[in-house]
Amino acid sequence: DFLAGFAVGIAHRGKCRLGDRTILDAVDAGAKMAQQALAEGADMGAMLRRAVEGAKEGVRATEDMLPKYGKAA
Repeated sequence: DFLAGFAVGIAHRGKCRLGDRTILDAVDAGAKMAQQALAEGADMGAMLRRAVEGAKEGVRATEDMLPKYGKAA
């Protein structure tokens, strides 16, 4: 729930959306993987590992996106 709330906060405060090639893409993917692990009954350690795995996948997914914000834009 913390990671999902964190993602919502990033989107709200940063005025960005998924696909804008921001940290939101990584945090959201990590939050979804953590929620999935929790639903499967994973313990805290496994849930955190899945969150990290999801965040890494989220970062990899941004490689082909065009940046809209910051220095990269």
